[in-house]
Amino acid sequence: MRSNIQQWSIGMSVAVWFLIASFAGGIAFEALAEIQVIPPGFTVMTCVSGIATPNKLTIAPDGSLIIVDYDTTATIGDPDTTPDYIRKSDPPCNPRNPQTPLLTVQRDSDPGVGGVAFSSDGTKMFFTFSTGNGGDRTDGEIRVSSPPGTAPTVPPFKSGLNQPFGLALALACFGDFAGKLIVADGKGPIYAVDTMTGDAMNITAPETLLKQTDLAFSPDCNLFTVGGSLAVGAGVVRVNQLGTVSLVIPLPYAFALTVHPITGDLYVITRVSTFPPAHEIKKINPTTGEITTFATADGASDLEAGEVGGGGGGLVFSPDGSTLYVSEAGLDQVVKITGPFITTGPIIAHKFHDLNGNGVQDSEPNLSGWAMSLFSSSNCQGSALQSGTTDANGNKTFANLVAGSYSVAETLQSGWQANTPTCQNVTIAVGETKTLNFGNSLLCTTGVTAFSSPHSVTYRPTSTRPSQKTIIVTLATSSSTPATVDSILPKDGQPFTIVSITPALPVTLGSADRLAFTVVTQRAAGLGNATATSPYFNIGTSCGLITTASELTQVVPLTLKRVLLELQAGQLRFEALGIGIKQINVQVFSLSGKRVYTSGWVENGHEWSLEDINGRKIANGVYLYVTTVRGYDGSVRTQVKKLVITQ
Repeated sequence: MRSNIQQWSIGMSVAVWFLIASFAGGIAFEALAEIQVIPPGFTVMTCVSGIATPNKLTIAPDGSLIIVDYDTTATIGDPDTTPDYIRKSDPPCNPRNPQTPLLTVQRDSDPGVGGVAFSSDGTKMFFTFSTGNGGDRTDGEIRVSSPPGTAPTVPPFKSGLNQPFGLALALACFGDFAGKLIVADGKGPIYAVDTMTGDAMNITAPETLLKQTDLAFSPDCNLFTVGGSLAVGAGVVRVNQLGTVSLVIPLPYAFALTVHPITGDLYVITRVSTFPPAHEIKKINPTTGEITTFATADGASDLEAGEVGGGGGGLVFSPDGSTLYVSEAGLDQVVKITGPFITTGPIIAHKFHDLNGNGVQDSEPNLSGWAMSLFSSSNCQGSALQSGTTDANGNKTFANLVAGSYSVAETLQSGWQANTPTCQNVTIAVGETKTLNFGNSLLCTTGVTAFSSPHSVTYRPTSTRPSQKTIIVTLATSSSTPATVDSILPKDGQPFTIVSITPALPVTLGSADRLAFTVVTQRAAGLGNATATSPYFNIGTSCGLITTASELTQVVPLTLKRVLLELQAGQLRFEALGIGIKQINVQVFSLSGKRVYTSGWVENGHEWSLEDINGRKIANGVYLYVTTVRGYDGSVRTQVKKLVITQ
């Protein structure tokens, strides 16, 4: 963690509170403490040390960290003529270059330099400045250093303010105030100041907040300020794009804030105890108003610069939102906090008992106690990022995630079959919640087997007519325990739907029973040709899902009902309807017995272009056609009928 934590030892090197008392200047406490971040996964490290009293922080357009060094050594209530410094750390955690100030600002009393803001092109550095002690005064100023680091222009860029603290530049935000400096006047309203002319517009502030000490813009261009004391109702104030003000979240003494540049969450420093000094960093959801404690600090980690009640202190995010910089006045340093700031909603792995094996939860129960693992890469590779088991609702929630790509894997239990992928990839963005469904079926192990015939079927729908095929499913039990067949559903990826099942479900199989189901399947009109192969179905029974390994091919006898003819787009289609059909042979003869056309043995659903065996269009007239159908069992059936052709 920090390299410069002070330690005191008494006897057995026991760390104790060290009390420094000054009857003239008040009392301060120091302790062996540092910022403690409460959510897991965060790291606190020293960024810049050796700063007398770090106060407000900001990020310059070039990405460097700007530190207001409120170098006070005066007794409370007495004039302080020690200079303030505006220091620049480039890169933000360079331990050397902040020691040489970017700008030294002489003062003749408190409170000195407040907030700092830059023009969008980085050529001008604005900062607030005020003098004197107490009372309603109008000696506050906004000064400008152009280019940054040069002596401020005279006269001041803007004067006549009371006690200005926070300062921000409203770039493309805030409607009529776009491009203007927004300043929180500690004893007055919020102002919008034109960066070219210095003209100020008054943004009405709530009367209950008498000391506004910091402000920041959200990504959606709302302005947030903090201020006040315990006696006058401190809180977080939101100023919307129309310039109206509302007190939205009351807090104990809140004096510094920043807004995450991506999530829009507010991070606010509040004082929870004066003696001994103790502070907290609160995280606030500006939409719901939910407040959580992000970090705590006390004693030597005092986050408040200046005298008690002075409202000093600062924190700011890096532009990408990955790092939070915080002034630790008690340890003369700025620290950086890194971790999962840009969190998403959770990824929820949901488990259910897929009784019918279709991979969809159809009013089916949840599964608890299943092991699930989250991986920080696709395809469940590497070590698991988080792991756990599903709860009574079938859910395992993976929280505190940053936006990105992940994968979730289930640990398959013995005797169960996965009907959804056991590893599922997911990409999640800030604010999103994703749910991945995992369906599993208990396998039937009590001697129920399934057989299907034929081994494959081909569908040839036309643009106006679906293609139907009949599949025979035979179930057999070798157990003395009856089994109920609840469902017969297409396996995932099959190119058909089920039209009917005979006999209707549910059906109970008795001891050592055997039963054949006639399943009429269909591929919709307008879809292309497709072939389905066995195993075709997930078969749900009272003892569980029948394992696909036991779904075997069994030949059934050929049954020919009729041959269907259909003319479409100049093609005459011959399709044999029945069960167990493997091939068809079509022959066409003239009434005199001359063979005009033959197809040979082809797949069922043959299309004839109305051309003879020499490739010429046949003449109009009456013909005889002979269809011979061959079954999977080797038997054949033949039909002879008349055909009239008019073209």
